[in-house]
Amino acid sequence: MAETVTSRKQEKVYRTDRFKRSVAETEGRKDLSVGNQDNFFERVSVLQYIVVVFGLVTFEMLCFQTDRYPYELLGGAGQRLQYLTSNHLGTMRFVFAFIVVVHALEATYAHYQCRNVNMTGSATIKWMVQTFVIGYGSLRILNAYCEKKTESKSR
Repeated sequence: MAETVTSRKQEKVYRTDRFKRSVAETEGRKDLSVGNQDNFFERVSVLQYIVVVFGLVTFEMLCFQTDRYPYELLGGAGQRLQYLTSNHLGTMRFVFAFIVVVHALEATYAHYQCRNVNMTGSATIKWMVQTFVIGYGSLRILNAYCEKKTESKSR
């Protein structure tokens, strides 16, 4: 119900909760469970994808493609980044490797959480890929769902 009609004037009701629903609900299917398996998956915001992917690609270029990075286009920030890459490149590469390892561990933990709440294989893969790319933002949503699911089972 997107619109409701009241006495003599038309009032629009905007639903803001549509951005907080699972993919199953947004596609119009209320129950996608297969047997007792769950097919829950919720995407993070597009802004998170843009910020994280842009940051990772930029950091990778700073660490491994230093000659191709356009420092001069960034002005003062470009000079600072050029200083970091010329004087602390080893540390920056270590930090980049650490970030990749942490994201891989978060994706592994997402797999563990999905298996604990008995999710389907396709939902598990979606959670693992999204958590590998986004990291904590995705894992936070999955953990909240898993806590809610285990609380409802314990009742």
